[in-house]
Amino acid sequence: MKITLIHHTAVNTGSVAMVEATIKHLEREFKNPEIIIETDFPEMTKKLFPEYQTVQKLVDLSGIVYTKKTVSFEFIFKNIPFLIKFTWSMFASFIFAFTKINIGEVKILKHFKESDLVLSMAGDAISQDYAYMIRFYEFWLLKKINKPLVLYAQSVGPFDGKSRKFATKGLSMVSAILARDNKTIELMKEYNVTAPVY
Repeated sequence: MKITLIHHTAVNTGSVAMVEATIKHLEREFKNPEIIIETDFPEMTKKLFPEYQTVQKLVDLSGIVYTKKTVSFEFIFKNIPFLIKFTWSMFASFIFAFTKINIGEVKILKHFKESDLVLSMAGDAISQDYAYMIRFYEFWLLKKINKPLVLYAQSVGPFDGKSRKFATKGLSMVSAILARDNKTIELMKEYNVTAPVY
């Protein structure tokens, strides 16, 4: 059984605790599971979890240089390396979604292809306050290659306005949502999300 944990960040204590508890749970439920941790800081995560393989996130937002305005020449100039890497990741993963060919040897795509199960460790980061469109793209990608994705022990939302319409579509692409609070269950019903919520 190969399980990939996605949306982990090594610089957040809560995220580290979630991964630690989840791994213990998985090892009780499955015999010798192969666990891969997708993270923004693979080397730091490897020090925290030395017995597991770590891999760079498909879209690593930790490399962004923030400026006063996101839509500006200053932002583009200061983020040329990030934008090149981001564009390549999107292009390679889009091709992968339709062909299952990893043209750029993007490591996380290899693990997606080989995984029996993908668990999102986003905590409360799937909301309109974060880069939710990237998350929904990842949901679409995993659905396209027929990999079960579970949002594991999460608080999801809120979403308002246009983002709410995207949320209905994006969240309906996952295999299941394991909510960690009643508000998430209420919001998923309110948004008409078709994925089962527990």
